[in-house]
Amino acid sequence: MELGDLECVKNVGDKVTDLNRKVEESELVIKKLEDDYLGAAFGVKIKNISSPYNELFADTVAVLYTNDLDSMSDNFEFEGMSESEDIVNSLSRSFTVHHDVETWNEDKITHYVLAPTRSYIGKLISPSSMSLADKKALLSSILDSSIEAMSERWDKQKELTVQEINKDLIERLRSRLEK
Repeated sequence: MELGDLECVKNVGDKVTDLNRKVEESELVIKKLEDDYLGAAFGVKIKNISSPYNELFADTVAVLYTNDLDSMSDNFEFEGMSESEDIVNSLSRSFTVHHDVETWNEDKITHYVLAPTRSYIGKLISPSSMSLADKKALLSSILDSSIEAMSERWDKQKELTVQEINKDLIERLRSRLEK
């Protein structure tokens, strides 16, 4: 090999090294973008799926603790909300107000999404006459049903209507609670 050929090989080798370095840097940038974007997107998706179930569970705990089906709807006033918005919020979180699953359409605020399911639960229970074991069993049923519903929604990656979400959860609860 002549000196010129060696320089040519060295230049090609240097260029390959530079290209490899640039590819590695690009891959790192792409990975960071994927992590940032997909991580945020997954986080939002998980939150959008789980939040209504979390709110239902938390409200049910409060109802069982206070022995009052309206404990989550009494005396709520939210800063920045009008009086009519406060009323909608209160009624949506009540376990005694009937919310028809066929016509319920509130999906803007996560507390509202499962209002028909709250109505269903409210018809089944009387917290003040429930034993601690019964309250635990109810919470377990709600938790298990919610986890199943969330997992299925995640696996299917399909958007459901508010009516479909409520019908699904009510049916899951019915199979556990009305044995």
